[in-house]
Amino acid sequence: MSIDKQLLISAVRKRRPLWDFKNKNFTKNERDKEWQEVCREVCGTIYCDDIKEIKKVWTSLLTIYRRHHKSIMRKRNGSIVDPNMEMNHVKWIYYMPLSFLAYNYETNDQDGSIENENVTPTTSNQESPSTLPLSFTFSDSEQMVASTLTNTTATISNIDCPYDEITTFHNYHSSPIHQQQIKRAEKRKNIIVNNELISEKQQKISAKCERMRKFIESHDELWEQFSAEELAEMQIFICQKALEIRKRHTNR
Repeated sequence: MSIDKQLLISAVRKRRPLWDFKNKNFTKNERDKEWQEVCREVCGTIYCDDIKEIKKVWTSLLTIYRRHHKSIMRKRNGSIVDPNMEMNHVKWIYYMPLSFLAYNYETNDQDGSIENENVTPTTSNQESPSTLPLSFTFSDSEQMVASTLTNTTATISNIDCPYDEITTFHNYHSSPIHQQQIKRAEKRKNIIVNNELISEKQQKISAKCERMRKFIESHDELWEQFSAEELAEMQIFICQKALEIRKRHTNR
């Protein structure tokens, strides 16, 4: 199954328990529920296999982001390079959308993988990128980077990356392929919702039928008093009555 990584990043960013590993107040149950919602938003399902696949893709994104981030933070000329000064030199298309993860590496070097979700250092009171509104766009972040640029220039060393993607975030986000993936995800989501409604309705119908069945079975002694011909006549009457009532419901 192909996972839309941009859609996955957007869905995870809205759910802080999935990426803020410095906050020890988030529980595993809370994260599991959030992963189900992410899967519903990205894939339109909440199947276990789909959730596992999404977690696998997310862990891969985190690993690559951490590699870039650590490279940017290497000492240059006796000083630490500000990641904001070089993030736009990284060719990896997902580095900027994932820049909110830098909050996790400000005071620790945790890899942030799915397996390490239960390892949570002391909560920090520093303001993180997640405090930005959800409407915060890529162009907004570019303006923030531009405002922090100084005369210091540096170039990042070549990094082997499994994703050799040169396309910009703007072009990908507005591309027809990305829009089609969003539409397919919405369609799958609508199908799931409709199936849930149908299932709920069928359960209500089954419950009513079960009550009627128990009512009939509770009067076995009464039914034994009727002959086979009388029971056949009653069966015809009940069927006709059921059809009449069904037509009235249909015409409403």
